[in-house]
Amino acid sequence: MKKTIKMSLIALSAVVSFNAFADYSDYEGLTCLGKQNAIQTQLSYAKKANNVYQVQGLEKALNEVLTYCTDKKLEKKYKEKISKQMDDVKDRQYDLEKAKMDGRPDKIAKQQAKLQKDEYELKEARDKLDAFYKELKAQK
Repeated sequence: MKKTIKMSLIALSAVVSFNAFADYSDYEGLTCLGKQNAIQTQLSYAKKANNVYQVQGLEKALNEVLTYCTDKKLEKKYKEKISKQMDDVKDRQYDLEKAKMDGRPDKIAKQQAKLQKDEYELKEARDKLDAFYKELKAQK
């Protein structure tokens, strides 16, 4: 019983530590300033909660944002995501046409569902780029 509790605590600690050292690109905010503000907010909560491991991870993430983050890099990342999603949509459209030529309703339905998912992800990527530009404009 004690061994199970110890293993559970170790696993929980590992998860908390892993989350504390997450990549800065995962933080809220679409621009570098937005990410910096989000990290600083989380950092203040972690300090109030006296969560040493989370504070260390957030300080590392904040340092990475201050050191490496540029809005140009983020813009490029958002545009690359759109380009990738556009390629995925084209591939799915091709697959759907191929399924229609085969005339199998089950494959057609499957490909339509995949196409809808990729179209939705493309829309999300475009929306994120638009929101990035709005956030960038609001900062000026």
